[in-house]
Amino acid sequence: MTNKGFRKYDVDWEKEIEEFKALGSSMREFCENKNYNKDIFSYHYYRRKNAGGGMAGCSDNEAVFLPVRVAEREPSVITVNGYHITVTDQTEIPALRTVLKAIGGIPWN
Repeated sequence: MTNKGFRKYDVDWEKEIEEFKALGSSMREFCENKNYNKDIFSYHYYRRKNAGGGMAGCSDNEAVFLPVRVAEREPSVITVNGYHITVTDQTEIPALRTVLKAIGGIPWN
């Protein structure tokens, strides 16, 4: 029986990756000896390697969450007819439209 067409649930990836590490062979050699598709093995290997430094508790259908910091954007300053208008992520478009019409910046309908 060949493993070339295996699905992720047919293989205990943690066990296979530990065996690969213990053997110290190249990924190409390991995959050839196991009759694995190197691209698929590589996907699972690097997926675990990059998931936070360990495989403990990591399964194929478990979500991995990474810390995220949302950077605040700097306000933009636009100049229209000599007026300086500060625009942020919080600026409401209808209010901006009203200001632009009032200073004769853009002829909005």
